[in-house]
Amino acid sequence: SFQTAPVEGTRGRVRFAFVSCVGYYPYDSAASWADMSARTNFDLVLLLGDNHYANSPEPEKQRRAYQEQRNPGGYRELSVRTPFYAIWDDHDYGPDNSDATLPHKERALKTFQEHWANPAFGEPDQPGVYFKFSRSDVDFFMLDDRYYRTPNKATNQTDKTMLGSAQLAWLKRELLASHATVKVLAGPQGVTIVAAGTGEVLANHPLMAPGEASVLDVHYGRPDRMPPSARSPREQLRSGRSARSGRLP
Repeated sequence: SFQTAPVEGTRGRVRFAFVSCVGYYPYDSAASWADMSARTNFDLVLLLGDNHYANSPEPEKQRRAYQEQRNPGGYRELSVRTPFYAIWDDHDYGPDNSDATLPHKERALKTFQEHWANPAFGEPDQPGVYFKFSRSDVDFFMLDDRYYRTPNKATNQTDKTMLGSAQLAWLKRELLASHATVKVLAGPQGVTIVAAGTGEVLANHPLMAPGEASVLDVHYGRPDRMPPSARSPREQLRSGRSARSGRLP
């Protein structure tokens, strides 16, 4: 049966799984979903992007890709009993390396909203897929690194960004307001761990505005930039791709 979230403010153990990069075809990630569906040792699942590979913002292509990727039995078994919280990356937003200049990106957002039951999508006056939710004494901050992202080639642009000014302000405000013992910042990009062959990492990205790098340094932790006396328990975890076959960019 479906695991309903506990009443807000309830304290207790929180266990979560996180996945990404499901592949181009349902069979690419079928084994991963089957393995996860057999487990009962987590309470919720974070989907961190590339939840399908439609490579287009067009609704009909995205809907078909969502349907295909939700066909594996393991996915169906897991999703009917475990809460899913999702954000996107480039392939389930638009083509590879898509950014804020993507034509018809509002169509991609509308289709995303059709398929995920997130507690929020951006802010009332600021569209996107970023949001925050809480479980026990843990606050989760889910980030959108596509809707407001400066094009990768615009390295000389002075107002370059990956999150956008409004989302960054939201993140700083919510982090400061959070009283949770544990804070989880979840996004498609690494912070200090670079994906092999991509060079994509938030804190060192050429498109990262100083304010963005600063807030990530403080809340994710960059031990290499901190004196020993200033270091505190922080961990960065990276999801392996869910697809176990096929080639992913």
